[in-house]
Amino acid sequence: MGGLAVLFFVGLYIAATFWVVKRQKSGRNKIIALVIALLIPSADAIVGRIYLHHLCNTEGGLKVYRVAHGVKGFMEGELTGSDYWIKEFGYQFSEDRPLNGKVTRFSKQGDKIIREDDVDPKSLYQLLSIKHDLQGIYPRYEFLVKNIKSGDILAKYSEIGFNGGWAERFLAQFSDAGVSAVGWCTPPPWNEDLRAIAVTASLKH
Repeated sequence: MGGLAVLFFVGLYIAATFWVVKRQKSGRNKIIALVIALLIPSADAIVGRIYLHHLCNTEGGLKVYRVAHGVKGFMEGELTGSDYWIKEFGYQFSEDRPLNGKVTRFSKQGDKIIREDDVDPKSLYQLLSIKHDLQGIYPRYEFLVKNIKSGDILAKYSEIGFNGGWAERFLAQFSDAGVSAVGWCTPPPWNEDLRAIAVTASLKH
């Protein structure tokens, strides 16, 4: 159904363009009308991709402001923690976001990984995952590592996308996937955990 709607609107626009061009008396006016018809759905898409490149160069990627050494573990920004950071990156413990002042902690003790529920947090640092304007023109994922006590940001990794020009966003509404990015600073698929880029750059064992 969505594909038929897209074909309908595209066909309607082509028909309208043909009608307008045909009504022009001179060849010059026909060319001008055709160029305008091509630019109406594509101009902001071209400019948007150029601006995305600018955003990627100025605001995207990894920025490290400070590196902490001797870090045994940290707190995640989610309520559901796991032993992922212990198994994959060698940290000694990880904690989830506090609920009523208590956390769930996974910690390595010898050859085992132990889970403790409803314990007081001991992390000095926290990983935050933030989503900005995913349905807007420039969606953004940000992963921040911060000092819990001071609030200072140690590192930030930003992945910025572009959801296309107005015509692309309009037609995407009729697709099963809906509005989604047509370009990112780092082209998907993202084989590397983007959170880990900020974590491993700023929190050293």
